Amino acid sequence: MIPLRGSVVLSVCLITLQEEFLLNGPTDVMGMFVTSEGTSQRAPLSWSERLLALGYSFPYAIALGASSISVHRYHNVVQVAFLLHSRLKI
Repeated sequence: MIPLRGSVVLSVCLITLQEEFLLNGPTDVMGMFVTSEGTSQRAPLSWSERLLALGYSFPYAIALGASSISVHRYHNVVQVAFLLHSRLKI
């Protein structure tokens, strides 16, 4: 967990490609691609709500929120699917 101005952000780190990672943060509604050198060379991803879990299967990043699932295309960080759910139990 990363404390941020009195709140807590779920820390998620996924390896996407060789020497590149997808991180949740610096807020709980943003994802950032970061290289092994610590630089970001892509636009950030925006989640629709606070992130509960994050998955990656090339070429997609899948974000699970409390009431939604969103799918983003890796190369151009475009949201390609958005699903609302109400019966998910975590």
